[in-house]
Amino acid sequence: MGPFGYIKREKSDKQISAMMREMAYLDHFVKDEVYRDDFIEASRVHIPAMAPQTSPAKSGDVVLWIEGEIYNLDDCAKCLGQACANFEELLISAYKAGKLDQALALVDGYYCAVLYDAKEKHIKLITDRYGMRVLYYYAKGNDFAWAGDVKGLLSLDFVDKTIDETTAPCFLDLGFLLEDHTWFANVKLLEPSTILSLDIETKRISKSNYWRWSDIKQQQVSFYDAVECVSELMVQAVLKRFTPEESIGFPLSGGLDSRLLLAAVHKHHLDYKGHAYTFGREGAEDVLIAQCVAERAGWEHQLYELTGDNWFEPRKDKTWIVDGMLSMMHMHGTEFLPQMAGRIDTMMNGYAGDVVIGGGYTTQDNADKRITAELAVPFYGRHVELANLNNPFYDIPHFEPHIYMNRVRRFTNVGSVNILPYLNIRKPFFDNNLMEFMFSITDQYKYQNRLYAAALLRAVPEFYKDIPWQKTGRMIGNPKDMTKLAKNIRRVKGALSRWGFLGKKTEYTDYNNWLRVPEIAGQLSDLLDPKTAIYRDLVERDLRAEFLKPQLNNKYKNNADRILRAATMEYYLKRALYGGF
Repeated sequence: MGPFGYIKREKSDKQISAMMREMAYLDHFVKDEVYRDDFIEASRVHIPAMAPQTSPAKSGDVVLWIEGEIYNLDDCAKCLGQACANFEELLISAYKAGKLDQALALVDGYYCAVLYDAKEKHIKLITDRYGMRVLYYYAKGNDFAWAGDVKGLLSLDFVDKTIDETTAPCFLDLGFLLEDHTWFANVKLLEPSTILSLDIETKRISKSNYWRWSDIKQQQVSFYDAVECVSELMVQAVLKRFTPEESIGFPLSGGLDSRLLLAAVHKHHLDYKGHAYTFGREGAEDVLIAQCVAERAGWEHQLYELTGDNWFEPRKDKTWIVDGMLSMMHMHGTEFLPQMAGRIDTMMNGYAGDVVIGGGYTTQDNADKRITAELAVPFYGRHVELANLNNPFYDIPHFEPHIYMNRVRRFTNVGSVNILPYLNIRKPFFDNNLMEFMFSITDQYKYQNRLYAAALLRAVPEFYKDIPWQKTGRMIGNPKDMTKLAKNIRRVKGALSRWGFLGKKTEYTDYNNWLRVPEIAGQLSDLLDPKTAIYRDLVERDLRAEFLKPQLNNKYKNNADRILRAATMEYYLKRALYGGF
């Protein structure tokens, strides 16, 4: 999904139809017109709810494809002294005025773009500031292509499908990839805040950052002022991405992030009744807390129930959608996406709020320090050597930006990639104003959720003062306090467990036991058989004996994540290399 195209070897080349077949893999996708000239063929595939509705945008010799949204168009146009009706006009005008870098640095958005100058014979691939809307490219010799999905690139007859030898070990160990790596040595993920420029005649490729973390200036702010500022910025970030006329869904968990999104909208649009939903097991803590939050707002709440019977089969095909870069274990709720798309067009997502403001990664040892190998090892393990830690892009006295652009972008964000074929997504916690403020002040305020708790209680206290946080089972701000509501949730949870409806732990999933279901265990045993599996060409290990057999032979063993990483790898590569499972 997204923009795609390639540089022709010959004027007569016609491979765009092959790319279109792979990119338009769902019936509801919209296929935009194909653009072709003597040098390129290109197009775009998108869901009906995704702006712009048609592409490309054209102005003279300049042709532009955008996939995604901008949230501060008027501000950008004003700063640049331009009158722009939409995102496409902004970028084309800025390019023609020689101000493309300046414009992109201002944009608060979730997008990728491809700009073609037919007169100059230049192609530019562009990612958003945090690289959330992914764009891949293939470059080998004189061949060059781009696509929003790796699968689109694999359809081209000139693409070399040599496997990246670092990928299998990294994915099996971490469950995600690092930097620009994919499963294929010559297919790369374009970096955040990046413009990749290709001169079609010389085949010269160059890259530049239009924004860097070092652009954020450090400041001294009191804790009280930080609380006040964050409480306003995070609500503004939500409202900037919300209009009552749209069909927007609010996924709720027992955490703090998704609750803030609903609470901010409710506070400023009291008559609005949104659609809140949760996926998980009946009676799980997340579900019970989510129901309380929705009830407090007077919104309907829908449970999409995950069970041992409905989770596994749909996720096989999803390994293809995410290009093999997200374990089947972390595709929670993907089973229900067609149903969700029948109710809503857009999802308001609490993506990474717990780390951006909540300090989920912050310790006394890593606070207020630039990323180093020592600080990166807890996140990347032995694969830290793959991380470009010396990149000037990360020259800021905070270690987290590198983690965001790797673990968060290459793991958490792939969950979004799995959802985007059905729903548009908005991510308020990666709002530019909020992010810039958080990384202009000391990390110490974030430590142990101190700043986040205070800001939430200041902004929307009615949703936090007496509704517990699933992570602790208690209220934020006063961890020793347990209200009647929290006690009732624990009482219901305990009763369900005693009656046999839940296991001892009321998590919203139970993959550890679901993997022991004979039918699923049998499929995984066949899939991971070292005599027939592809993985044996990549790692000299018997993953069935190493991961699956101990799981099935010992009820106390939990290898679920490792097993499903291996299964993801095997399902994906069988399809990528041989066309099927």
